[in-house]
Amino acid sequence: MIPIQTPAGTFKVWTKRFGTNPKIKILLLHGGPAMTHEYMECFETFFQREGFEFYEYDQLGSYYSDQPTDSTLWKTERFVEEVEQVRKAIGADSSNFYIIGNSWGGILGMEYALKYQ
Repeated sequence: MIPIQTPAGTFKVWTKRFGTNPKIKILLLHGGPAMTHEYMECFETFFQREGFEFYEYDQLGSYYSDQPTDSTLWKTERFVEEVEQVRKAIGADSSNFYIIGNSWGGILGMEYALKYQ
């Protein structure tokens, strides 16, 4: 569980790490918002076989993560900041951080890349 600072307080998001690779850290961004990481578990077999370090992750409001009821938190910009906080918590930087997103997760990944390059 990674603590996330938001305008409405501190909440925790769930992550699960697979592998150890200081050169490749992949964060999987699920769809939704409010879907779960579960359909991205398909990456476990072949990413581990390739030796990648990767993280399954439930965004705030999803499955294993905290589920606050404050509707002001459901803004793209706030989710982008959440991804940045998760990136820092997993020890990734511009030399080794990769995002794979699907549906809403793809939009979130693009918004993150536009802000943080």
